[in-house]
Amino acid sequence: MDITNFLKKSDNEKSTFEYAATKKFTDENGKAIPWVFKKLSIDEYERIREECTSINFADKGKTKFNNTLFNKKFVCNSIVEPNLNNAELQDSYGVKKAEDLVTLMFDNAGEYYNLLGYLLEVNGFKSVGEYAEEAKN
Repeated sequence: MDITNFLKKSDNEKSTFEYAATKKFTDENGKAIPWVFKKLSIDEYERIREECTSINFADKGKTKFNNTLFNKKFVCNSIVEPNLNNAELQDSYGVKKAEDLVTLMFDNAGEYYNLLGYLLEVNGFKSVGEYAEEAKN
Protein backbone atom coordinates (compact mmCIF):
# COMPACT_ATOMS: atom_id res chain seq x y z
CA MET A 1 0.00 0.00 0.00
CA ASP A 2 1.27 3.44 -0.92
CA ILE A 3 1.55 5.61 2.23
CA THR A 4 1.43 8.80 0.14
CA ASN A 5 -2.30 8.21 -0.29
CA PHE A 6 -2.67 8.94 3.42
CA LEU A 7 -0.44 12.00 3.71
CA LYS A 8 -2.15 15.27 4.54
CA LYS A 9 -3.28 17.08 1.45
CA SER A 10 -3.94 20.77 1.08
CA ASP A 11 -7.48 21.73 1.90
CA ASN A 12 -9.13 22.96 -1.28
CA GLU A 13 -12.49 23.09 0.45
CA LYS A 14 -13.71 26.47 1.68
CA SER A 15 -13.25 26.82 5.40
CA THR A 16 -16.49 28.81 5.72
CA PHE A 17 -19.81 28.79 3.90
CA GLU A 18 -22.94 30.91 3.84
CA TYR A 19 -26.52 29.89 4.56
CA ALA A 20 -29.65 31.98 5.11
CA ALA A 21 -30.50 30.62 8.55
CA THR A 22 -33.64 32.70 9.09
CA LYS A 23 -35.96 35.05 7.28
CA LYS A 24 -36.00 37.30 10.35
CA PHE A 25 -33.10 39.45 9.10
CA THR A 26 -33.37 40.83 5.58
CA ASP A 27 -31.48 43.25 3.39
CA GLU A 28 -32.98 46.36 1.80
CA ASN A 29 -34.55 44.18 -0.94
CA GLY A 30 -36.28 41.89 1.55
CA LYS A 31 -33.88 39.00 0.89
CA ALA A 32 -32.75 36.90 3.87
CA ILE A 33 -29.23 37.85 4.97
CA PRO A 34 -26.94 34.81 4.87
CA TRP A 35 -24.94 33.92 7.96
CA VAL A 36 -21.38 32.56 7.78
CA PHE A 37 -20.70 29.06 9.15
CA LYS A 38 -17.82 26.62 9.48
CA LYS A 39 -17.59 22.87 9.80
CA LEU A 40 -16.55 21.70 13.25
CA SER A 41 -13.44 19.62 13.76
CA ILE A 42 -13.72 16.29 15.55
CA ASP A 43 -11.94 17.86 18.54
CA GLU A 44 -14.45 20.73 18.68
CA TYR A 45 -17.35 18.27 18.48
CA GLU A 46 -15.90 16.10 21.27
CA ARG A 47 -15.30 19.16 23.48
CA ILE A 48 -18.93 20.18 23.09
CA ARG A 49 -20.11 16.63 23.91
CA GLU A 50 -17.97 16.63 27.06
CA GLU A 51 -19.33 20.03 28.13
CA CYS A 52 -22.87 18.67 27.83
CA THR A 53 -22.25 15.43 29.70
CA SER A 54 -22.34 15.25 33.47
CA ILE A 55 -22.12 12.51 36.07
CA ASN A 56 -25.11 12.15 38.36
CA PHE A 57 -23.64 10.90 41.64
CA ALA A 58 -27.11 10.78 43.21
CA ASP A 59 -28.04 8.15 40.60
CA LYS A 60 -25.14 5.69 41.06
CA GLY A 61 -22.76 7.69 38.88
CA LYS A 62 -24.84 7.47 35.73
CA THR A 63 -23.97 9.96 33.04
CA LYS A 64 -26.51 12.48 31.86
CA PHE A 65 -26.38 14.13 28.46
CA ASN A 66 -28.02 17.54 27.97
CA ASN A 67 -29.14 17.30 24.34
CA THR A 68 -30.71 20.77 24.27
CA LEU A 69 -27.49 22.41 25.44
CA PHE A 70 -25.50 20.27 22.98
CA ASN A 71 -27.67 21.45 20.07
CA LYS A 72 -27.24 25.08 21.08
CA LYS A 73 -23.46 24.75 21.53
CA PHE A 74 -23.16 22.84 18.25
CA VAL A 75 -25.00 25.60 16.37
CA CYS A 76 -23.18 28.43 18.19
CA ASN A 77 -19.75 26.93 17.53
CA SER A 78 -20.63 26.53 13.84
CA ILE A 79 -21.63 30.18 13.42
CA VAL A 80 -18.83 32.54 12.39
CA GLU A 81 -21.01 35.59 11.60
CA PRO A 82 -22.93 37.09 13.22
CA ASN A 83 -20.60 36.92 16.20
CA LEU A 84 -22.86 35.52 18.92
CA ASN A 85 -20.32 36.50 21.57
CA ASN A 86 -20.63 40.19 20.69
CA ALA A 87 -21.69 42.05 23.84
CA GLU A 88 -23.79 44.60 21.93
CA LEU A 89 -25.71 41.83 20.16
CA GLN A 90 -26.24 39.91 23.40
CA ASP A 91 -27.33 43.07 25.23
CA SER A 92 -29.90 43.85 22.53
CA TYR A 93 -31.59 40.52 23.35
CA GLY A 94 -31.02 40.79 27.12
CA VAL A 95 -28.73 37.75 27.41
CA LYS A 96 -25.09 37.15 28.37
CA LYS A 97 -24.21 33.87 26.59
CA ALA A 98 -24.24 32.77 22.96
CA GLU A 99 -26.26 29.67 23.92
CA ASP A 100 -29.01 31.89 25.34
CA LEU A 101 -28.94 34.18 22.31
CA VAL A 102 -29.01 31.74 19.41
CA THR A 103 -32.62 30.58 19.63
CA LEU A 104 -33.88 34.13 20.14
CA MET A 105 -32.53 35.04 16.71
CA PHE A 106 -35.06 32.84 14.89
CA ASP A 107 -38.69 33.51 14.04
CA ASN A 108 -39.74 29.98 14.93
CA ALA A 109 -38.55 26.57 16.06
CA GLY A 110 -38.76 25.19 12.53
CA GLU A 111 -36.09 27.58 11.25
CA TYR A 112 -33.78 26.76 14.15
CA TYR A 113 -34.16 22.99 13.84
CA ASN A 114 -33.83 23.15 10.04
CA LEU A 115 -30.52 24.94 10.59
CA LEU A 116 -29.44 22.34 13.14
CA GLY A 117 -30.28 19.54 10.70
CA TYR A 118 -28.43 21.30 7.90
CA LEU A 119 -25.32 21.79 10.05
CA LEU A 120 -25.36 18.16 11.16
CA GLU A 121 -25.49 17.05 7.52
CA VAL A 122 -22.70 19.46 6.53
CA ASN A 123 -20.63 17.89 9.32
CA GLY A 124 -21.21 14.40 7.93
CA PHE A 125 -24.10 13.15 10.05
CA LYS A 126 -26.98 11.35 8.37
CA SER A 127 -30.56 12.37 8.90
CA VAL A 128 -33.03 10.01 10.58
CA GLY A 129 -34.67 9.57 7.18
CA GLU A 130 -31.39 8.42 5.64
CA TYR A 131 -30.92 5.80 8.36
CA ALA A 132 -34.51 4.62 7.87
CA GLU A 133 -33.96 4.36 4.10
CA GLU A 134 -30.77 2.33 4.63
CA ALA A 135 -32.62 0.01 7.00
CA LYS A 136 -35.27 -0.64 4.34
CA ASN A 137 -32.62 -1.71 1.84
